[in-house]
Formats: sequence, structure tokens, C-alpha cells
Amino acid sequence: DWTKKDKFKVSWRNPRGTRIAGAYFKVGSVPSGPTDGTYVSLKPGRKRGSIKGITTGTPGDHTIYVWLKDTRGRVSEKNRASGHLLFDNTAPSAPAHFRVSPSKWSSTDSFSVSWDSAASTDAAPIVGAYYKLDKPPKRKKNGTYVKLDGSGPTASIDGIEVKTEGSHKFYVWLKDKAGNVSQLN
Repeated sequence: DWTKKDKFKVSWRNPRGTRIAGAYFKVGSVPSGPTDGTYVSLKPGRKRGSIKGITTGTPGDHTIYVWLKDTRGRVSEKNRASGHLLFDNTAPSAPAHFRVSPSKWSSTDSFSVSWDSAASTDAAPIVGAYYKLDKPPKRKKNGTYVKLDGSGPTASIDGIEVKTEGSHKFYVWLKDKAGNVSQLN
């Protein structure tokens, strides 16, 4: 799943009847040869293998390829597995095209806010929003949290009550699936 730490571990079950000496891995592009990756020695005879401390260097959805080398020196990048390293350490931007409804004076104490959902493949999806009335938030969780489904082109918070007459400022900031959030956005 998405994480805000650029440090990953991959693990697998070794093939039965084969003693594995090590594994190659490559992040970001398909390996072009049997040694086109980073090699990690492993203890032969284990049922499982793993590689710790893998980094991507940049936020985003990165494909990782892993292939094994046996104790006889046989290795082929064509016999590989792949997975995704999902890294995002940046808080989501402010909601785009923010709208309040009703947008004029109202006698009903029920408001909705909506904004355009961001569709980015390089960042963790938005999973929720915080909101606060009247005063700017001082901390990232200094508001009311609302879980969002993220399934449509717009996101919204409905049924907001202000409780008192008058003009009220409304602050909204977003949380992504990696846990990134900033009240400054």
C-alpha cells in the first residue's frame, strides 16, 4: 500500500527443490539481461527469501522486478516476479475549484462544499478531508475529519452546519492514502 517512507521490503517463497544463492532486483524498468539489477546474497536452503531497505529515490508508483539465482549460478531475468512500491511523502495540494452551496445568504443552516478530485498517478489517492469553520487550523488534524470515497470527478462534504448567523470562513485540507496531510494546503 502507499507509504510516506521510502524504505521497502520484498519477500517471497523460494521454489521447492532449488537452493537459492541470491536475488536480483530492479526498480523502474524491465531488466534487459540476467545481471541487469542489484544483486543481494541470500542464505542457501531457506524456504523464503527477502530483500530489505529498497528505496525508490522519488515519490510515485514504481514497479519492482525480482529474479533469483541458484547455487549452481543459473539465473534468468525472464523468470521474474514484479510488484509495486508506492511512495508519497508530500501532502496533497489545496482542493481545486472549491465551491460552496448555497453560495449566497441562506435561511437554512446546511451547506455543502465541493471541489475537483485530483487524478494523479504519481501521488497517493485522496482518502479524506478535514474542515474547520471560522479560524484557520493550527495543526494538521485540527478540524473535523470526513472520509471520502474518491470514486468521482468531484469530492464533497455535505450537511455542514454553522450554528450561528453571519458570514463564516471555511477551511478544507486533504489527506492521502499514505497519511500525508497539511493544514497549510
